Amino acid sequence: MRVGIVASPEESQRVQKILFDRFDGRIVCHSIHVPAYGVDVLEVFDPAVNKWEGILHVARRHGILPNQIIADAYRMGSADIHVEPYGEKRETLVRFRVDGSCFEYMKIPPSYRRAIVSRLKIMASLDIAERRKPQDGKIKFKVGEREIELRVATVPTSGVANEDVVMRILANSEALPLDKMSFSDRNLRELRKIAEKPYGIILCVGPTGSGKTTTLHSVLGHINKPDRKIWTCEDPVEITQFGLRQVQVHPKIGFTFAIAMRAFL
Repeated sequence: MRVGIVASPEESQRVQKILFDRFDGRIVCHSIHVPAYGVDVLEVFDPAVNKWEGILHVARRHGILPNQIIADAYRMGSADIHVEPYGEKRETLVRFRVDGSCFEYMKIPPSYRRAIVSRLKIMASLDIAERRKPQDGKIKFKVGEREIELRVATVPTSGVANEDVVMRILANSEALPLDKMSFSDRNLRELRKIAEKPYGIILCVGPTGSGKTTTLHSVLGHINKPDRKIWTCEDPVEITQFGLRQVQVHPKIGFTFAIAMRAFL
């Protein structure tokens, strides 16, 4: 017997609905409940090959597994998605990072490790033949009615043709007002005083997901007035504000931070 997925009855129903919606009802799911363990064993009839298969076979063929990983990560409020292959003898781990902590989302059979990495590289417009050096790209992805953007980085790791993929889900949203940032009264007062100075540097540091971009855009929003011209140089542009002239750098074509700053002056 080929086991496609073993899941709780509720999760099994959710997966079946996703597949049914994805293929407009042209795909058939069959689940067998195992009372002793309280789980369902799910297999799928794929009309593309006219036979029953495990769910991962179908997902790989139709490229829906990466889509589902991204959609689930977004719905769970994840900041990062980590795809970590461990060679041809161990399963590939997919981990999400929520509120600064990583947890295991799923394991993928080792035979699919190259397929899922290649699919993600195609989605990010990267060179799938290049496995020897890191690459960076972006994925635009639609979840329901909302379009999100992911920053994608691949890094070669130990093993035969192993590549880790890290995807950062970018918050494509408007800037928060400073008084909504939960600063203490003193810190809010001091930050406003610093922001209103005509010159100087604000050094904003912290780990990934700590709110650096959100904080800086809140400060920019505070001084973003019609009588001011404000240029920003960013990589990537995560939050957009009307009134700012925001520039995305492109190191691959030689458009670096230094060149952008000279152009501003």
